[in-house]
Amino acid sequence: MKHPRISHIAIFLTFISLTCSRAVASSERTLHSFRGTPDGATPLVRVIADASGNLYGATGLGGKFSDGCVFKLSPSANDGWRESILYDFSGPDGSSPDGSLVFDTAGNLYGTTAGGGTYGGGVAFELVPASSGEWTETILHHFGNGTDGYDPQAEMVFDSAGNLFGTTQFGGTGVRL
Repeated sequence: MKHPRISHIAIFLTFISLTCSRAVASSERTLHSFRGTPDGATPLVRVIADASGNLYGATGLGGKFSDGCVFKLSPSANDGWRESILYDFSGPDGSSPDGSLVFDTAGNLYGTTAGGGTYGGGVAFELVPASSGEWTETILHHFGNGTDGYDPQAEMVFDSAGNLFGTTQFGGTGVRL
């Protein structure tokens, strides 16, 4: 009579060997190589996807003004990807977007920059698409005025009522956007 523990161990070891062999067989594929100017550099945060399979993200540097940009990668023919720059930061409107983006229910993008803005402490921004394909930035908040924190670097979140929340790395007494 077989011992029940031995059969469980054999099944577990088989699972491990199948899992490891799949991991070894997997491969990495580059979707896009960032060149700095004009398409951005140092994409350090996770990308998000829309329902069509497009990927959205931000680069902390590069772009048209070297202050970072928001980009979209779209699947294209022949298993490739096409990059579109949605917005280039220029300093007064923010610089170095270091937090992941988030969509609202209307398809607008929200994010933060670690620097730039009126006080140099970063901004919280919204990007709204137009029918022409252009995206318009609205600054929701300038950080760094002495009481509201500065250097936001984390992804913002919506609560069930549609309020937007985020954090800053330094300072602050509490500000609601």
